[in-house]
Amino acid sequence: MRCLICAENGAAELIKEDLMKTGLYKNWKFVTCGDAREMLGYTRERPDVLVVSRFLPGMDPVELLDRMPTMFPASHIVLLAGRVDENGRGYIKAAAKRGLVNVVTGKLPGDRPYTLLEALTADREGQSILEDEEDGEENDEKIAGNGGFDNSEALGNSDYDKEPGDTTKAGEPFKVPSRQENKITGACANAGISEKPSQRDDFDFILSSVYETPVSGRVSFRREGSREAGIGMRVSPPKPSPGRGTGFQRRPARDVSGRAKNVDNFAGKGRSILVLTAANKGGVGKTTVAITLAVALARAGIPVALWDLDLGAPDVATFFGIKNVPGVEALPGREIRHQVVESLLVNVEEYLYVLPGPMDKTLPAFESGEIAGIAQVLLSMFSVVIGDTPPEFWTKGWLEEIFPMADKVLAVVDQSKFSEAETAAYAPCLISMGVPPEKISIILNRFSPKLHNARTVEKYFCSGFKKEVPARILPKVVATIPENWETYAQKGYKGEVAGLEDAYSQWHNLAGEIASMAGYSYSKPEEEKRGMFKFFKKR
Repeated sequence: MRCLICAENGAAELIKEDLMKTGLYKNWKFVTCGDAREMLGYTRERPDVLVVSRFLPGMDPVELLDRMPTMFPASHIVLLAGRVDENGRGYIKAAAKRGLVNVVTGKLPGDRPYTLLEALTADREGQSILEDEEDGEENDEKIAGNGGFDNSEALGNSDYDKEPGDTTKAGEPFKVPSRQENKITGACANAGISEKPSQRDDFDFILSSVYETPVSGRVSFRREGSREAGIGMRVSPPKPSPGRGTGFQRRPARDVSGRAKNVDNFAGKGRSILVLTAANKGGVGKTTVAITLAVALARAGIPVALWDLDLGAPDVATFFGIKNVPGVEALPGREIRHQVVESLLVNVEEYLYVLPGPMDKTLPAFESGEIAGIAQVLLSMFSVVIGDTPPEFWTKGWLEEIFPMADKVLAVVDQSKFSEAETAAYAPCLISMGVPPEKISIILNRFSPKLHNARTVEKYFCSGFKKEVPARILPKVVATIPENWETYAQKGYKGEVAGLEDAYSQWHNLAGEIASMAGYSYSKPEEEKRGMFKFFKKR
């Protein structure tokens, strides 16, 4: 169990020391920080528990409350509000409006019954959230007696000073109540996977060979250099063009009606990465994810090809205002060559090129191997290729050869339409397309902390996997689109991208992960301007 403690004036270290003295957290790893901006740099670390003081410097408390739920959607967040005076009550109300109700008040360890010791393992209503991180076995050791919590200087702030009538002596250890609720429990390992026998039986036929063997009846296409070519044809990448691997030259942005020329040097300095966005139904923000990620990477100077794989209802071209040009409908039945694919690319921003879907409103009839051939050509030209797939991807025959080639699949889930049954069936559909669990990440759209915790979504998403699948490779939520999703929709209608102007947006964390896979460093907008908080180091 990993716990990040964020408090002012060195108080975080004191809290950490006092918690460790209790002897209740032997299997916990505590990390401390003393600045709000430093705290936001830990979002990719996904702490299990996040403890934040109202007096944490570096950012306005209300602004920090706005950011915490979306930047730490899978963390159990505990707030230290201090004295319940007028300011304290205002802080508690502001937190409640944002779905943050686990608030400890008063001088630490806090006002009973909801003390810090209680808050670390349970929410305000008393529901236990603690799960052993390693083996999932329950720890039935009863907690009683003196915990050794030194509350004399727990937080160096006047709001935590001794209240009138408080008879606790300075330096006296806090006595941990012997309560059943304080027992540390381990429900299940790592991702909190629910073991439902009925679901297990339904999914075992898909997951019987989850790492290597495709589902019977599927045609498997694997990229050159993978461990297994699979059943069906093996697509070899085109020969590199002269100069490939020597980097790329900066080019001026072209008008969207212009065609890309001579982009063979864009293959970059590392391995090329294929990223697919996927959704089990329409209207969940899948295309928004693909476009925003592509724009973020391109604006960081990383060559990107955005490929619209929704042949039935393409909309990437509409977003960028691409008109009066042919799309992928020009490729079926032709030899898939570098020059042919290049002639269809549209340069919409510097470093960002679009391969439009069908522009003539027809559904192209691709033959076996042609989609994989297009992917190989794009991967020979660009460092990152992002494919936006249609909803219900498992029903689209042309996608069967592209999913096994993916280095990363971003599964988009709409929290406002969250269904346990649909979410549980999501992952097996991806597995049936030849995608192993370690290559799947979850994007949570329309996220609200007042609804399900991100770990709840992860739990049902992973509920169909076998017990033998290591928890460390199970899909996790890597980014959230906040509940004010209308902002993204409104900007989308205008051909604009929302969220990238915020240096602490999770889009930058996701883009940094993809950039790292392709061998690039990634700089956020604020990093270049201020030269600080460089969380993505040069490789």
